[in-house]
Amino acid sequence: MKRTLRFLKAVFKYIFFGNTVTFEKYTSRILTCNTCEYRKISRCGICKCILIKKAKWSTEDCPKNKW
Repeated sequence: MKRTLRFLKAVFKYIFFGNTVTFEKYTSRILTCNTCEYRKISRCGICKCILIKKAKWSTEDCPKNKW
C-alpha cells in the first residue's frame, strides 16, 4: 500500500511538473544505479521503484542522493 501511494505521488508530480530527462542524463543515472550496492535486479532496494522509469523522470531523484 505504501509503495502504491509513493508511486501515485511520483506520477502526479511527473504529469503536472515534470518531463523526461535528456538521453545523456538518463544514461548517467542508469550507470550510477547499475553500480549501486542497493540495486535489486531492476528495482531500487531502498524505495523499490523501477529504475528504468524513475531515471527518466525529471521530478525523481535517488534516495541516496547519488543523482
